[in-house]
Amino acid sequence: MAAVITDASPAMDPGLRGPGPARTAGPATADRSPAMVRPGRTMRSWPLLVLAAPAAAEVWSGWVGIAQKTGFGLVSPLPGIWPSLHLDTAITLPVGVEAYAAYALRAWLARDRSISARTRRFAKWSAICSFALGMVGQVAYHLMAQAGMARAPWAVTTVVSCLPVLVLAMGTALAHMLRADADADATDTPDSQTGPPAILRSLSWSSENQDGPDRRWPEADRDRPAQSPPPVRAKQQLGSAARPSSPFPGRSCRRRLVY
Repeated sequence: MAAVITDASPAMDPGLRGPGPARTAGPATADRSPAMVRPGRTMRSWPLLVLAAPAAAEVWSGWVGIAQKTGFGLVSPLPGIWPSLHLDTAITLPVGVEAYAAYALRAWLARDRSISARTRRFAKWSAICSFALGMVGQVAYHLMAQAGMARAPWAVTTVVSCLPVLVLAMGTALAHMLRADADADATDTPDSQTGPPAILRSLSWSSENQDGPDRRWPEADRDRPAQSPPPVRAKQQLGSAARPSSPFPGRSCRRRLVY
């Protein structure tokens, strides 16, 4: 009886070479990546500098004037160490109050999603109170200047004296709240680069050491169940007559008849 052994190259067998390349629908030149999307035009910020320059000059002069009327003035911060060093403490009011107002306003209006609602609420009300306090200070200074007062009343002096400490407390609290929100967001966001822990096997082992009967597995592989190797595709042996046609249209197979 004749036996037929069919020998086909691996390139002709779709089971050995694996699936073909996937086809993409649509034109190949279409690029839908977000990086190619044209961003919208943003508003330029240079007009803000034009608006802020005269306002900063007026606010600075008003805070310095009211500070001089409430006891702020020239002091020696390092007596006995650096006696010639003098510092005018009248500049602490405009720097502290207005700088915190801008800092809180930015935290309130920022589009960062990591900022919690509690932090935004604190920044909102502290910014509003800082701007309102600045307006009250400007009004008080101009009223005292128009009245020719050389010294501010005790109530004004009391409030102005507490401003540096109040600004320091609010600034520190807002900074801690923003830092806590950033840490919480970093903890909740999973890392896309992180995957399941991989178990590495020593590459210095030879094939004989890995497949021999007296092989020693690493500590990480001792508890893993043994896995059988993938089945090897054997040649097809047919005991009947040869097939009438090739299983792959358009391709030829080598047939050998054995009698």
